[in-house]
Amino acid sequence: REFIQKSYVSLKKANPTFPILIRECNGIQPRIWARYEKGEERSTPLTNMKADDVLNEVQKLAK
Repeated sequence: REFIQKSYVSLKKANPTFPILIRECNGIQPRIWARYEKGEERSTPLTNMKADDVLNEVQKLAK
């Protein structure tokens, strides 16, 4: 939640065509998913991460 409040707007402004889907749910482990060409997917758990840590994970998956 902290990441969304702190970084979402600037991330979208810098990358307007970057598809981002955020879902709010209770009782699940927060994760980030990335889908690449040829059906490849990667995910990373985000439990107990601070906003800056989440942004680092987004940047890793974007490479």
